[in-house]
Amino acid sequence: IMVRGYSNYLDGFFIPGFFSHAGLYLGETKKADLVMPEIIEKSFYEGKQAVIHSMAEGVFMEDVINFCKCDFLIILRRNQQIEPGVDFNEDFKKVYQKAMKNLGKGYDFKFDFSNIGNLSCTEFVFVCNEDFLPLYRVNLKERRVLFAKKKMLIPDDFITKEFEMVFASKSVSPDTIQKIITKNN
Repeated sequence: IMVRGYSNYLDGFFIPGFFSHAGLYLGETKKADLVMPEIIEKSFYEGKQAVIHSMAEGVFMEDVINFCKCDFLIILRRNQQIEPGVDFNEDFKKVYQKAMKNLGKGYDFKFDFSNIGNLSCTEFVFVCNEDFLPLYRVNLKERRVLFAKKKMLIPDDFITKEFEMVFASKSVSPDTIQKIITKNN
């Protein structure tokens, strides 16, 4: 799971928390993996290091370098101590298939986690990983969105002590990371 943020970008003012976006690193992708209508092809990226995520354009893929053009970045990985005996390589195939099934879906501007017809960035990451996220203390939380309360996730919610933190950009202070972890645990 990759979470990123920007300094002085408009989305940072509307999305609560330090980070403003989340996506999934897929690694190498090939056109042979695409078993969907040609309409979805425009959202597919074939390459050695692909990321899949949802933005205003909907769920799409791009090269990891493009995704990482941000001011703040944290990369999280599942933890063998939290899930002993799980074959992460085998389990990743399920996550990958879920991600591919959601490729091309529209963006959920309503942040409605009860309807997965369209997906926000955190909703997309949640749907692809919902089988194990509770083990990492990632659960939907009631939040106020404009004038209504909704159960949802923000990018910061993925940053818990249970995940293995593979990378944190130097622009994210250890103090900031600890504050987020403390809030989530």
